[in-house]
Amino acid sequence: MVIIKSKKIVLRNLKENDYRDIYRNISKKVVEWLPNIPSPYSINDAKSYIRQSIDNFRKNKTLDFGIILEGEVIGTISLEDIDKNKKARLSYLLREDYWNRGIMTEAVNKKN
Repeated sequence: MVIIKSKKIVLRNLKENDYRDIYRNISKKVVEWLPNIPSPYSINDAKSYIRQSIDNFRKNKTLDFGIILEGEVIGTISLEDIDKNKKARLSYLLREDYWNRGIMTEAVNKKN
């Protein structure tokens, strides 16, 4: 397990029992903004996402981290399409009620 700590948050690998938090993170507004997320989003979609995330992490294909605040997964941050030069695409999702609090800025700028 990879754990990265900062002042407010912890970044760590997703775990199978995170599915309830992942499900709560997906609002109608998020689905409209990210068209690759199924709509309506279900508990089974959240479980499937986590299983895929864990598998991709093991293969170093995609590195997904849960953004943890006060013990709850309030979002995710991912490195995708990682190439041999260690360049990657960054993607992220944050539960709507945590927007505009500097949490994602802290997550993106955190270095191990």
